[in-house]
Amino acid sequence: MRLALLLFATLPLAAGELTVRFDLTLARVLQGTSPSYTPEFVLADAVPLHTRRFTNFSGDVSGRYIGALSAASEATGRQFPELARVVEGIVKLQKTDGHFGDPMSSGGAVTNNDMAIMWGNGRLLIGLLEYHSAHPTPAVLDAARRLGDFLVASAPLYNSDAVRREFNGEKFAVGYICWTQHLEGMVALWEATKDARYLALARQLAARTERMPSQHSHGYLSAVRGLLDLSRAWNRPRASGRA
Repeated sequence: MRLALLLFATLPLAAGELTVRFDLTLARVLQGTSPSYTPEFVLADAVPLHTRRFTNFSGDVSGRYIGALSAASEATGRQFPELARVVEGIVKLQKTDGHFGDPMSSGGAVTNNDMAIMWGNGRLLIGLLEYHSAHPTPAVLDAARRLGDFLVASAPLYNSDAVRREFNGEKFAVGYICWTQHLEGMVALWEATKDARYLALARQLAARTERMPSQHSHGYLSAVRGLLDLSRAWNRPRASGRA
């Protein structure tokens, strides 16, 4: 939640309660302890180093950290050396198939751990794209493209009715929302590249997005942001590169 509060940095900051809370949150992320958001701590879920809980949600902390400080950088004009070090470290950890974290299952089955990895990679994808928006960097955009290609390749399995049925219901933190939350990142990736495959996958994810009260509200809200972005993208004039 501390990292999420930094997203308010995208709003114009005027003196008052919001500014005070933003400054306190930024100080907590940059100088706080228990935990300290050192590059080693942030990168642990993308390696992954299983030295703390939930590092199997590969890219969750690192993606949120990158996105939050990127938004803060855009809003304030400040440069954060810690952010640059984390991003430099992240791109070196990408697997050959484009994802981050532990190996995915093979043989056509989807496990709870696969969904955890999917969740974290979704947060990392949007984080990378938010960083590229604030600090255009070819290597970062290339990493986002490779992750997007991994998701496109995974789509036939994860879009299947069988996987959708299995991971709805009582899956809670590893429910189907771990897949559909990629909608937000795929629209942003299309915006950055105009690759029609990414917009096509975004539309498929939009058709599969639904609210499951027992599942991750953050994932659902991320998908809702993606729905709004997709609507704006799809309703632009065809000259914009719409697929």
